[in-house]
Amino acid sequence: MRLADFDEGTEMTICSQKEHSHYEYDTKIIRTKRSEGIIIAEIVVSKGKEVHYMEPGTEHMVTVNAGSKVYVYRDVKVVDIKSLTQEYKFAICVRSMADVEAVNRRNFFRVFLGVDGTLEAGINKKTAEVMIKDISANGLGVICTKKLKFPIGMQVVVTFVDELTSEKFEIECEIVRCVQNDPFSVIYGCQLPKVSESMQKIVALKQRLHPPI
Repeated sequence: MRLADFDEGTEMTICSQKEHSHYEYDTKIIRTKRSEGIIIAEIVVSKGKEVHYMEPGTEHMVTVNAGSKVYVYRDVKVVDIKSLTQEYKFAICVRSMADVEAVNRRNFFRVFLGVDGTLEAGINKKTAEVMIKDISANGLGVICTKKLKFPIGMQVVVTFVDELTSEKFEIECEIVRCVQNDPFSVIYGCQLPKVSESMQKIVALKQRLHPPI
């Protein structure tokens, strides 16, 4: 399956990495050029600002989740373009000629992380200091003071740096549960909209370094 073979409206995730910084953003296909292996996607908006893809030296990967299957396209070319439609001022042009096989979703093990981070939520971009308790390939648990109350279903952005790899993560996710941790704090369970290969790599690395007894 080639990336350009997906239908317009298909959702996908662009994963970008440069040195120790890592970002993942969701977008969707608005046009395809199958013969050239090119898709045009909606511009990404994060924290009220458009995300542009012009910085040299950045590696990009695209993942598409289709039911129980995941398609991963590596070393894709991503650039900003001016859109020819009135609806979009800018768009993202992604090129990949790769023809990849779907892979089955894995069982997503959760591993302890225990690093400080921030959680940003709401239209007012309220930012809270949190601890990233644990992570998996499709979610994470964050601990924060009980005084901060976030509703289930709220979209948030969680930012942290993994101490093992020094990678910086800025993860858009949704609060799906809340449980009391102790009399003063709660744990929010946050779910990613798509599987994160980079998070899975960290989980696998930590499992190798600290195998179960």
